[in-house]
Amino acid sequence: MNTEVIVSCAITGAGDTADKHPGLPVTPEQIANSAIAAAKAGAAVAHCHVRDPGTKQGSRDTELYREVVDRIRDSGTDVIINLTAGMGGDYMVDEDNPSVPGPGSDLISAEERLVHIEELLPEMCTLDCGSLNFGGSVYVSTPEMLRYMAKRVQELGVKPELEVFDTGHLHFANQMLAEGLLDDPPPPPPANTPELDTENPELAALSVREQLRVHRQEESCASCHRDIDPWGVAFEHFDAVGQWRDQIRKMRPRPEEPPKDPAEGGEEEKKKEPPPPEFDLLALDAHETLPDGTEIHGVDDLRAYLLGPRRDDFARTTVSKMLAYALGRSLESSDETEVDRLTTAFLANDMKPRTLMREVVNSHLFQTK
Repeated sequence: MNTEVIVSCAITGAGDTADKHPGLPVTPEQIANSAIAAAKAGAAVAHCHVRDPGTKQGSRDTELYREVVDRIRDSGTDVIINLTAGMGGDYMVDEDNPSVPGPGSDLISAEERLVHIEELLPEMCTLDCGSLNFGGSVYVSTPEMLRYMAKRVQELGVKPELEVFDTGHLHFANQMLAEGLLDDPPPPPPANTPELDTENPELAALSVREQLRVHRQEESCASCHRDIDPWGVAFEHFDAVGQWRDQIRKMRPRPEEPPKDPAEGGEEEKKKEPPPPEFDLLALDAHETLPDGTEIHGVDDLRAYLLGPRRDDFARTTVSKMLAYALGRSLESSDETEVDRLTTAFLANDMKPRTLMREVVNSHLFQTK
């Protein structure tokens, strides 16, 4: 069980509560100041709604969100900004004609619910994982709305906070994960992330590992690469075709020569064989620090780590990948019991691939697919 605590502070909410406490933040300045104060008190995440300063009711105004976000960012506070994306789902049922939204309804499309997220690109935004009764209204969040919103925030590089109010929501959250709509691996790079300038001679002369170190100096890149690079660096002793190496052969860039005029023998130059490539030998370093702080020195240490403290996780992941491949589909939450059984059998037989393949083929999921 994970015992680490993450404090997330919901600053003002959107309910009709402005008259219930005189200190409730209403204006963008008040909301931002409260978020900054919460961060200084120990909160890691500020969950922000905005309110109309005149009516004090919840609002979807992007400019109000913009002022809140700008104030928090300009303060130098490193709190994670989590903007709600749940506004615009309220359906008040008209008792006389339930098919028509009653007074007080605020129902908009999935695209419209993300306008401020696309504009401001917070670190996080909320994703309500299903419809539910909420106060005197029905909150509407259909499966297709959720699929669109999950995919869009994934494209934006914004991490969703999954709001789960019942077990049906939990089931659909697992379904979105299985469909690849939620990032278990690192998310796509943020917009405008710079690429490696491989045309730069100084950068081109470095090993891939050293190039990645340069790339990680950009903070927008480092947040992802800190988690993904160490796993590949452990394999630095293997070249592109799997041969062992103790040094890295780096081909020197060929100097570009301006094309010659045909009258000056340019055609003859084209027919000449190019000179053989020249290589530099670079030092090889397979030492890295994994995301949990474990230091490894190459593939042997990585193997010991995966088969030691991460043995159960490694076995379960292997089982899940093998089962999904055998079934020809993504796994669902209803498959978890069978994954548990297969993982137990896999571990009990020293994680032999032959055992796993036999167990998968004999499983009821495979037999009835």
